Parts: sequence; C-alpha cells; structure tokens
Amino acid sequence: MVGFKSDIVQWVSKVGNRLEQVPIVSSKILLHDVRIPVKEGGNMPVLTGNLRNSVEVSFTGARAADKILDPKNPLIDPTSRLHVKLENARIGQTISIFFRAIYGPRMELKYAFVRLSGQRWSQLVDQAVARVRKFTP
Repeated sequence: MVGFKSDIVQWVSKVGNRLEQVPIVSSKILLHDVRIPVKEGGNMPVLTGNLRNSVEVSFTGARAADKILDPKNPLIDPTSRLHVKLENARIGQTISIFFRAIYGPRMELKYAFVRLSGQRWSQLVDQAVARVRKFTP
C-alpha cells in the first residue's frame, strides 16, 4: 500500500504542475497569435507597430484603450515583460490581454484580430497542453 500511496502523491504532484502551466502557456500563445501581422498571415495591422506593442496583461480586468500614441515615438515590444508577468498567474485568476492604443477598438472592428484569435482559443489551449506535456516531466 505504501508504494501505491507514493505513486498517487507523485501523480498528483505531476498533474498539478501541468495544470498550473496550461493557462499560462495558453495565454502566451494567445498573446503571440493575436499580434501576428497581416503580412505574416495573421490579422494584426502593423504600420508603426504601436498598436501591436500597446498590448497589456492584467489579472484585475482589461483597462480602456486610453493611450494616445505618437507614430514618431514607437513603443518597444513588450513580449518579454508580459511573459514574465504571465508566469505570476495562478489557478483561478482571470487573465486579461488587451490593447491600450486609443484607436485599437476601431482597428479591431476593421480587422477582427482579437475576435479571430478568440475563436481559436480551444486550439490554442490544445497547443498549450501539448507543449506542457512535452516539457513538464
């Protein structure tokens, strides 16, 4: 019985680690997917890159599109910073990914980059599960 109990404890530990990683990895994949430029087969329009780089992550809900951006002063790519932030997500937290550029909602209406990525959510989660299985012992 001792061997069985230790096997169960080990299995629960293994599954628990994977369970925590799936929403984080899924969010990272979504963060990438929603920002793929039209020229690279995605739906994100890119002229200066400011809309693409105005993306933000929050655990307390999305904020309004409130950033007035200067095309002469482009935003830096926030991907690395947001990946680190996503690593702090915990099971049960809501992860919001949104764009702060003030013209973002208008561009979303025209190009549907958020809606189209959202429609692929179950596929993105499947990709995340496959990655987590592959890289989590």
